[in-house]
Amino acid sequence: MQGLLFLAWVAVRVTLVGELPFSPEELHQAMVARMPVEERGAELVISGDGQEVGIAIGERRRVVDVAGKSGASAARIVALAVTDLVEETLPATLPPPVREPPLAVWLALGAGRGIRNTQPWAGTLDAGVSLPYGWLRLAAEVGWTHSLDPSTIDIDISYDSLAFRLGAGGKLGPLEAYIGPWVAPYSVRGTHEKVSVLFGGRVWTRLVVPVSRAVSVSAHVGLDVAANDVEILRGDSQVVFSSPRVGVAGGLGVTVDIDR
Repeated sequence: MQGLLFLAWVAVRVTLVGELPFSPEELHQAMVARMPVEERGAELVISGDGQEVGIAIGERRRVVDVAGKSGASAARIVALAVTDLVEETLPATLPPPVREPPLAVWLALGAGRGIRNTQPWAGTLDAGVSLPYGWLRLAAEVGWTHSLDPSTIDIDISYDSLAFRLGAGGKLGPLEAYIGPWVAPYSVRGTHEKVSVLFGGRVWTRLVVPVSRAVSVSAHVGLDVAANDVEILRGDSQVVFSSPRVGVAGGLGVTVDIDR
C-alpha cells in the first residue's frame, strides 16, 4: 500500500510505503488525536513489510513491532512511536523566556551645595524612574531642594525648588550615567521673597547594588550647571544668598525593579 497523507494544521507531509496493517484514514485519526509532529515542513515516511513498521523523520528512524495488530490499534501504536521519536530530539528543557529589562524606580535622600560661600548646603529628596530604550537608558526625575541661609548672614530666608529632570545615558554593570536638561520652579521665603524658574542641565551617575531580585541600594552623584540664578541682596547691595550656577549633589537611596 502506498499513499500520501497531508496534515495541514502542522504542515507535515506523510508518505506511506509498502504493506502496512492500517489504512491512511486510520493513521490519520490516530495522529490527529496526538498531533505528534511539531516541526513545520517536516516529512514523515512510514514503511512496512507486513510484520514491522519503519518510521523516518529526516535522519531519525525507528522500527515498530505492532504485535500482530491491525487497523486502528496498529495505527495508534505507530502514532505513539512517532510521538516518542519527535520528543527524543527536543531539548530536555525549554529555554528560559526572554525577560524584558525591568523598569527601575528610586527614592533617594542627599545633600548638595554650590561653589560660592553664598550658596549654602541644601537637603535633597529625589524620586526617579528609568527604563531601557534599545541600547540607551531613559530617565525622568523629580528633585526637591531645601536650603537655609548661611549662619554668618543675619537674615531669615529659606529657599525651596522642585526640579524636573530628563536624562539619557547608559548602563555598565552596576553603574548608570545620564545627561539631560532640567527646569526648576523655586521660591524664596522670609525677609526676602521671590518666586521664579531656573533652567539648566545635569550630568549624574548612579551606583546600583542589588540586595535581592527586585531591590537595590543606590548611591548617586550629580553635577548641575544652571543657565540663570537667584540672588538675594542686603541693603548695602551685598549678595547674601544665591542659587548655584555650578553645584554638586549626592545621596543614598533605594531602587526597585518592576517587571514589565
